[in-house]
Amino acid sequence: MEKVDWLSWMKTKLHDDEALACYTIVGNYAEWYCIVPNDKETDLLDISGCLEETLHRILEVNNEEEDPVTCSHSQEEIVYGVLGADREEYEDGEDLIEIDLGYHLHGPLSSFRRIPLTAVEN
Repeated sequence: MEKVDWLSWMKTKLHDDEALACYTIVGNYAEWYCIVPNDKETDLLDISGCLEETLHRILEVNNEEEDPVTCSHSQEEIVYGVLGADREEYEDGEDLIEIDLGYHLHGPLSSFRRIPLTAVEN
């Protein structure tokens, strides 16, 4: 299975009034992505709402037949690839961030920043 540039893929799913942000989770150095509104400062964002909106956008586009990513990856792989979220069981004492529909992050956010779309390849 080929490696997916999740950031570039998410850029193709944005509406005109949206942008992207990336974040990291405590204990994990990978970067994950979510959709954010263009018209709000980063420190005024409802981050949990952005995570939920991104999850729902992924679930909406998951059945696009012409999209090679959605045709070759499962819904679970796409949600994990973009958000770093899954529905796996967690260990006692683990800090979970609930998103929606049973999806969660395995730890609190350690960083969060908006990404200039000009820096994202098409």
